[in-house]
Amino acid sequence: MAQQYEIQGLSEVEEALKELPAELQARIYRALNTKAVKKFVVEPIRSAWRTSEKTVKGITVVTDKDDPTAVYGGVTASAYHLRFADRGTAERYTEKGSYRGQIVGRNKIQPIILNSVDDINKYMNDELGKEVQKILKRYIKSTEKKIAAL
Repeated sequence: MAQQYEIQGLSEVEEALKELPAELQARIYRALNTKAVKKFVVEPIRSAWRTSEKTVKGITVVTDKDDPTAVYGGVTASAYHLRFADRGTAERYTEKGSYRGQIVGRNKIQPIILNSVDDINKYMNDELGKEVQKILKRYIKSTEKKIAAL
């Protein structure tokens, strides 16, 4: 059974943002989602594993190609070996029956992701309006720079 969450003040923010173009609305929501996922999923996963810089870059936020506002956070394909370290492997044997061992999983990533849902909901309830204002200020500032450059 899926849990349902409600973000307080979201309907008011959506009503205020209706005046803006749909593309800008999507950028604002994507930026909000990215910030929350990075803060509560990506950074804790990065701090849970002592890994190389290349592997750390593989723990990131990725946007969804189908939904302009959706993002995913966690381990990407470039850090695939973390999957083995986290989830483990089955016992392995050669064709002749020699034992080659197994990797015992540490199970750190999945609990971080599952526990972050409540934190993200609380963060959105507390900071939604402030974050939208910050994003809009950045957008206005960049737009003013583009206009000044013309």
